[in-house]
Amino acid sequence: MISQIYSQTPSNNCVVPCITLKNAVKVKYELDFANNRIGLLKDTIQTLQTVLYKKDTIIQNKTTEIQNLNSSLIASKEQTKEEKNRGDAYQKEVDIQKRNKWVAIIAGSVTTLLSLIFF
Repeated sequence: MISQIYSQTPSNNCVVPCITLKNAVKVKYELDFANNRIGLLKDTIQTLQTVLYKKDTIIQNKTTEIQNLNSSLIASKEQTKEEKNRGDAYQKEVDIQKRNKWVAIIAGSVTTLLSLIFF
């Protein structure tokens, strides 16, 4: 039998030594502490997952926005190219009309001079 100095009061004829009881209380305290830490870590992980999900959503939105801006840029470049081609065509027409005007002026002047000289 264990000495009464190192044990608690017997209940139901069962005697538990103080050291064993002290160790059991330590283990229970450590278990409670570990459970609290696990709960805290679970909450932290859940919060981080929420943050990551929101960041992924933001990234997807920005990617879509970039794609839209790129397509707008391409459309703007095509429109600019078409307008430049139209401007070049108008400039060619202006050059042709100026050349025709000068040809008509020179032909008219030569005809007038020749008609003055020969008639």
